[in-house]
Formats: sequence, C-alpha cells, structure tokens
Amino acid sequence: MLPTKISDRYEVIVVTDTSNVVYEHTNEGNNRSLDDQQILVTVLPRPDLQVSLITGPDSVDAGATASIEYTIINQGPVATTSPFWTDRVWLSLDDKITQDDILVSSQSNASALDTGEEYTNPNAISFKVPERFRGTVYAIVMTDSGGAIEEWPNETNNIKL
Repeated sequence: MLPTKISDRYEVIVVTDTSNVVYEHTNEGNNRSLDDQQILVTVLPRPDLQVSLITGPDSVDAGATASIEYTIINQGPVATTSPFWTDRVWLSLDDKITQDDILVSSQSNASALDTGEEYTNPNAISFKVPERFRGTVYAIVMTDSGGAIEEWPNETNNIKL
C-alpha cells in the first residue's frame, strides 16, 4: 500500500530471495529486476478550504468594539468529505498566529462544501480591542483550524488577514 501523501514518478523494483535462503549456485546475481517504465503516482483529488474574504472596519480605537464577517470557499476539485470543521478568528499584533494572540471566535461549520461553494459566517464576529493594543492589529481568520479536512498538499493556505 502506498502512502496517501506522495506524488511523483517511481520505478518498480522486484527483488526475490532477499535473504539468500535459496541456493542458486552461480545465479545469485539475477534476483533483482527493474521495470523499464516508470509509474506516475498522483495525489487523490482533495478539497481546498480557503478564506476568500474578510470584511471589517479599516480602523478601530483601542478599547472599542469591532466586528468582522468572513467567507470560506472550497477551491479544491472535490467536495469536502466531512461537513464538520472549525473556523477561528484571532486578534494579533503581527501577521501570524502565535501564542500571544487573542482568540475572539471559534465557530463550527456543519455543512459540506462542493467545489466552488462558499459560505459566509452566519453572524458577524464582534469583539473588544484590548485597551493595551497600540498600532496595527490584525484580525486573522483560519478555516479548518483543527485539520479535520484532508487537504494535502494545500493545508497551509487556510489563513487570511
């Protein structure tokens, strides 16, 4: 059985009597054969969930309340195999999700998406910007934050600022 996360051209090599158990006198050197044709192994088509749109204010004062909406789309060639994954929204002082960010929303999705289908979160996400925040603050949205949908090799494009 082949691993599920490979895609390349491979050579088929057949080896018999690998432990040299059978005595073959002068024919021990012919126990290996290489196919003259390579085999192309391709990845099974998978869904590709992406955050396609985030809508929110351009500027918010520290201590004020803001709200955003986001849209998730399946850009993959096949439908999602499970209708359950979680979308999360963080406030961050930089452009990546790290330990010091504040999780402001975690919403479960309960509907599968076919190719090209999308949904917008059902309720605007409202949150208070901490008073200690200064400068640029990012709202970062990540779909399928727990990795419930097998998207390899596209599992790293689920985040948008």
